[in-house]
Amino acid sequence: MPEKNTECLVENSFLKVNNKQIGDKITLDVEKQTNDEGEEIDYLEEKELTIVGTVQNPLYISKDRGTSTLGAGKINYYIYISKDNINAKDIYTNIYIKVKESKKYKTSSKAYEDYIQEAIDNIEEIKEEREKERHDTLVRKITRRGR
Repeated sequence: MPEKNTECLVENSFLKVNNKQIGDKITLDVEKQTNDEGEEIDYLEEKELTIVGTVQNPLYISKDRGTSTLGAGKINYYIYISKDNINAKDIYTNIYIKVKESKKYKTSSKAYEDYIQEAIDNIEEIKEEREKERHDTLVRKITRRGR
């Protein structure tokens, strides 16, 4: 993983398609984000990054990287940056959950599927309550700021 705010890892295909190599610099164009207090902040501390290596992610084994509201709407590559380079630490767009004890089961087994479904059901059970709490927290912060 990148050790400094000015470093990143990229997919090997990114290097090939963009005629880049390890040691080259890239500049990211990242929109400002609005935090819980309604202030616009730079998402990243450092936008000019040095490529220090390549990475393969098992979440992206196909060429489909998902969609975006930016540009043509298609995600072509992903990069890894240091978490210390992120200013917007309270803004989440994805969450990955590792279920405790899931390694005890064979991934394609019925027991595994049942175990994971139980975790999903537990999350769904608290979903509305947590969504409402998050909404109410943001409204309180905005209301306090407006006074």
